[in-house]
Amino acid sequence: MSWTITDADLRHRDPDLIGSIFHVGNGRHATRGTPSEATAGVYRGVYLSGSYTRAPMGLMYYFGAPDWLTAYVAVDGVRARAEEASWELDLRRGLVRRRATLVQGEHRFALCEERFASFADEQLAAQQISVERIAGTGDTCVVLGIDAGVRQSRAKYFAAGDTPCAEEAGLRLGEIERLDSGPDGDLAAVLVSPPTGNRTAVAGRVCAQDGQAGTQLDDPAVTGMRWVCSGAGPHVFTKLVAVCADLPGFEDAGEDVARHAARIRHQNYAEARAAHERAVTAFWEMGDVVIDGDPTAQRSVRYAVWSTRTSAPLDGGRSSMAAKNLTGDWYRGAVFWDMEAFQLPMLSAIDPLRARNHVDYRVNRLDGARRLARQDGYRGARFPGQSYDTGIEDPPCLGGLGRMEIHVSLEVAWGMLHYHQISGDHAFMLNGGLEAMVAVADFWSSKVTHESDGSFHLRGICGPDELHKPIDDNAYTNQMIRELLRRAEAVIAACAELDPRRVDAVLQDAGIDDARREHWRAVSERLHVANRPDGVMDQFAGHHQLVPASPVALKRDGMGADAIGKQADTVLLFQMIPWGFDRETVLETYRVFAPLCNQTSSLSLCTHALVAARLGLVRDAKRYFDMAAGVDLDDSMGNGDHGIHGAGQGGIWQAVVWGFGGLSVSPGQIRVDPHLPPGWSALRYRFYHDCNPITVSVDAEGFTLRNDGTRPVRLTAGEAAVTLEPDSEHRATNAVAWQQQGLDGVVIDADALLVGDHPREGAEAMLATLRAGDLPLAIVAMREDLAGALERAGLSQPGVAIIDAATIRAGKPDPQGYLVATQHLGLLPWNCLGIGADGDAVRAIHGAGMLAVGIATDADLVVSDPRALNLADCQRLQQDYCSSVNPYLERNLKIVAAEQK
Repeated sequence: MSWTITDADLRHRDPDLIGSIFHVGNGRHATRGTPSEATAGVYRGVYLSGSYTRAPMGLMYYFGAPDWLTAYVAVDGVRARAEEASWELDLRRGLVRRRATLVQGEHRFALCEERFASFADEQLAAQQISVERIAGTGDTCVVLGIDAGVRQSRAKYFAAGDTPCAEEAGLRLGEIERLDSGPDGDLAAVLVSPPTGNRTAVAGRVCAQDGQAGTQLDDPAVTGMRWVCSGAGPHVFTKLVAVCADLPGFEDAGEDVARHAARIRHQNYAEARAAHERAVTAFWEMGDVVIDGDPTAQRSVRYAVWSTRTSAPLDGGRSSMAAKNLTGDWYRGAVFWDMEAFQLPMLSAIDPLRARNHVDYRVNRLDGARRLARQDGYRGARFPGQSYDTGIEDPPCLGGLGRMEIHVSLEVAWGMLHYHQISGDHAFMLNGGLEAMVAVADFWSSKVTHESDGSFHLRGICGPDELHKPIDDNAYTNQMIRELLRRAEAVIAACAELDPRRVDAVLQDAGIDDARREHWRAVSERLHVANRPDGVMDQFAGHHQLVPASPVALKRDGMGADAIGKQADTVLLFQMIPWGFDRETVLETYRVFAPLCNQTSSLSLCTHALVAARLGLVRDAKRYFDMAAGVDLDDSMGNGDHGIHGAGQGGIWQAVVWGFGGLSVSPGQIRVDPHLPPGWSALRYRFYHDCNPITVSVDAEGFTLRNDGTRPVRLTAGEAAVTLEPDSEHRATNAVAWQQQGLDGVVIDADALLVGDHPREGAEAMLATLRAGDLPLAIVAMREDLAGALERAGLSQPGVAIIDAATIRAGKPDPQGYLVATQHLGLLPWNCLGIGADGDAVRAIHGAGMLAVGIATDADLVVSDPRALNLADCQRLQQDYCSSVNPYLERNLKIVAAEQK
């Protein structure tokens, strides 16, 4: 049932990627999956939600705790090193296990390790170590401890030597304030941040299972115990620790060390593990998503649920989930709009208390958001792009992307609306949510400008696609503003029915009178959304005038020189507010913009999978989902070593549950309308609606809704309104059918048409065959003046896209030309076929994720002579063609490698 993930399941076994994937966490704290015998050079990290400090240059940074994983075997004072190791994450039980062979000279030891961060006690973490000698003779020395000499990752911000804190081994953000050990195995380590005085601490106890007494370790940076064991073993040791920090309103790390040490002294590993497993089992009862028929999809969605839960705090809104969750330093622990758009929907559905924690986090920072709006000269509240503990931009925004990418306030308001709609938590909306909604609405109504054309415009900003800036009238932003202003009015009216005095007080405090609300209505009606000449809304004013795709222009003119986007922008609208658009509008817009996305963000593949699934585009939905499922487990972004992609993981759940599972949450309606993709025989998921747990079970014939709650629930099943009484079921047939996607276009390698500057024999007949099929065509070659060569050879074709050295920078076997060709055709690569006449062309075509037709060369379909090309054969083969290639993967890896240089 795909409950385990091993390092063998990963695309590669980079130690830092393993550190990200095999973390343990419980929402309060998380620890990267590093080897217990790791030394200073390994990327370690023990992170507490909301624990920050100041790094050099004034940057806010996670402030990590001492490394509680430290455990090693030594021979004659020298640590044994790991030569072989394997990792396993047991999702069902919430345990990480590691096996390794440790070697020092002729001495060899078998190490078995198990670790977890307790779901039953959110400050507790635990580790069990078993050591057995398998070669060599003599005593075995085993050390378990807590390492306070840790260094955090310098990430992309510092190079070694930039400041005294930026050392070769990492970034030193804390100094050791306390390092204690007792003869009975009690340990304590406290770090303090010199700039802030904040502290983190680990208090714990280590012991030998056989009761053998150890001796205290003499190490200036590690507090621990040392045992000298006779015989082969196995010798088993356990460690229980509490991870704590100075966090306002919760605890004082220094004072809590003694309290937690005393508490842990009365526990043992087996009891702690059993309590943890019971809590994990309870979590999976609601959180599990079951997919029959596709083990890879099953494993990926369970990991998505797990990795979100392990970093989702429950602390009264003091902290929230960062872009890398609690698994890395890359974004320094900042909370982005990713949380609302991609992670909050999952939590709202399966763990409403942790979802409430996040919306409270935003409300708790409303004063900071008001300050940001005021200092920029606007009304209301503007939430920061990067949020920490104050609710203001930190560091202050001085220009560039941070000044322009202000759409985060829209997602903050959307998240509150979504949470309220599915949870029915009116108390939240009346006590903070309404105040925030009104403030955000007022900000946007003051941010737009009323111009001479009678419309309102939003100029000089950046939408979700960060490659184009500054721009005017971004469709995503403007459509979201229009919807927010309408919804704000509806929320005010609904809250007034519950508590009119409270609503009057909120509006009065915010200075919102009838004239201001009339202005909101005017903006919602007349905020401009630009259209392309074909009538499809444009990503922003003038976007359609850019060349579709040109690596040459990008090299020459920089980001934004062509129409290609980094991530979903206009298409994201249909994830966020699908109720605002009819199916034909969604389909036309998706067809324009999906091919123009290079998928270089983890926020994007899942969005395209979700929208394609809702449209019933079977091949697109499955291809996008399979790629999204590999964001971390296949490391398809190329930077999983810096921490997992929280938004990408939340998006995997959305693609499964919102896309294939058909769940949609819109104003006044919760709808379920699922359809399984090929290869999935069944799907089951659960969600809370107004505190009632609802189970959705989907099979090939239809789906069943079950209300396991205590109150009746109104839902829409397909197209029918249903009232589900407690402990009752409703059976419905699937209303949405998959559309079979055929062959959309053809990309031809110029060498399949030309020999030098002369036509290949039969080339004209092949072109005639393709023209007769009425398919869009592109011709590719890494050569100058390809159009002229085709004309001289008598092969010039009207309406054919010509991709040559004026547009691309790499020729075959690099797939760049073929991907760019499909983007010029406005098509997705897996819906096209490529035609080549040599092995390099076929490799490039396959690298672009396309079916390859070989002219007298080995390929998916071999044609001996161009004149023998049969389009019907190509179409039949395309119908069943399924490539495992991610056409964006190698490009993403190259981009990341260039960035990290």
